[in-house]
Amino acid sequence: MDQEKNKRLLTIGEAAEVLGVSLDTIRRWEKKGVIKAIRADGKNRHFSQEELEHFRSSRPLSIADAAAYLGLSVSTLRRLERKGLLMPARTQGGARRYPQQILDEYKRRGNTQISAPVTPVDVPVDVRVVTALQPAATTDMPV
Repeated sequence: MDQEKNKRLLTIGEAAEVLGVSLDTIRRWEKKGVIKAIRADGKNRHFSQEELEHFRSSRPLSIADAAAYLGLSVSTLRRLERKGLLMPARTQGGARRYPQQILDEYKRRGNTQISAPVTPVDVPVDVRVVTALQPAATTDMPV
């Protein structure tokens, strides 16, 4: 019981601010079980600050957030990607997402060129993108 009291609980509005998302997103994530809410009074949602911080640190960062985290410009991040040195995952819409693991590995190795590309781990692949990159199948149909 003392452990519960020592955890800082945040309101849904504070949780949304910590994660940088809307109240509706917080509600949706809680309903899907992505994040866990505590309803101490049986009505209002409260969230563990520790759990939210862990969730936030495990989410992939946008290119702007990744650049800020590494202390680089967005254009430098894109250049590293073109060279194959720091490869982001891509959303279904094509936006770059940088898993925390690759950013930490890049920081660990330093801001110099690294010998082997650092690639995303366990990043889902959008089948539509892979299919679009494959050459079209040819058929032996008479002309």
